[in-house]
Amino acid sequence: MRKAAMPSLSCLTVLLIVLAVTVSAAEGPTGVRIASEYWTTRQGTMVRVLVMKPPNPRAGVILLPGGHGNINLDSQGQIGWGVDDFLIRTRANYAQAGFVVIVPDIAVDRKPPVKLGDYRRSELQAYDLRSISGRMRRMVETVSVVAYDRGVISALNMATRGKMDLVSSLVLISPNLESLQPNDAVLTDGARVALARIPVLMISHASDECSASATNDLYGIASMITARDFRAVSVTGGSERFRLQDPFGHYGDPCSKKAPHVMSGLEVRVSSIVIEWLENQALSNRSDVPVTLPGR
Repeated sequence: MRKAAMPSLSCLTVLLIVLAVTVSAAEGPTGVRIASEYWTTRQGTMVRVLVMKPPNPRAGVILLPGGHGNINLDSQGQIGWGVDDFLIRTRANYAQAGFVVIVPDIAVDRKPPVKLGDYRRSELQAYDLRSISGRMRRMVETVSVVAYDRGVISALNMATRGKMDLVSSLVLISPNLESLQPNDAVLTDGARVALARIPVLMISHASDECSASATNDLYGIASMITARDFRAVSVTGGSERFRLQDPFGHYGDPCSKKAPHVMSGLEVRVSSIVIEWLENQALSNRSDVPVTLPGR
C-alpha cells in the first residue's frame, strides 16, 4: 500500500506546483484578466502575446519592449527575458487605468535556433504588428503603440511600411535608434509618416546619453515637416542607480543598466504622463483615421 501511495503523492505535489505557478502568473491589478495567448499574424505563423484585459476597457495599447524584443513569454504568462525593461516593469499601470494591454513576443518563426537578424526592421514584424493591432481593434475602438528603447525601431518600421493604419497614436520612450543615418529610409521615413499622420508623444530623460542622438534626430524630423500633433517631454530626477533583476539578460547592452535611460525611480511619473496623454487621445474624435480591418 505504501508503494502504491507514493505515485499519487508525487502527482499531487506536481499539481500543486503547477497551480502555484498559474496563480503567480495571474497576479495583477484587481479585476484584470491576464492570459498568454497565441495570435495568428501571418499564414502559418503566430505570435505569443501577453493579454491584460480590465473589466470595461476604454482603449488598447501595444507595448513594444526594448533590446532584442524576444521576451520568451511562456504559456503561464511568465516573462522569460526583459523583466528589467521599462514597459515590462510598468505594464500593469496601463491595465489598472482601463486599457487593454498587449505585450507581444517575437513571431514563432523567428525563435531560436533561427537567427533573429534584422527582424525589427523587417516587413515580417511590421505585418505581425499590424495583425495584432487589427485584432485589438475588434476589442476596443482605439489602439495606441507605446515603444521603449529599440522598440521604437519596430514602431517606425511599422509606420514606414504602411502598417500603422489601425493605430491612433504613438508614444516613444527613451528612443534608441542605434545609428540613424540620413539614408536610413526605414527609420527616417517611418518618423515622417508617423509624425504627419498621428499624434506622437516622445519622453526622454535629460541626462540620458543613450537616447540623446535619437531624440535630436526625431526633433529634427518633426521640425522639418508639418507634424499633426507632436509633444516632447524631457524628465529629470529619479534614482541615480538601477539594480538589474536579471544581470545576465542585457549582456553587452550598457544602456539597459543606466538609471536615466531605464527611467529608474520614475516609473509612476512617466507612466502617468503617458496614460494621461493616451486618455486625452482616446477621447478625441478619430473618425478621420481610415480603417480597413484585416479580413474585411
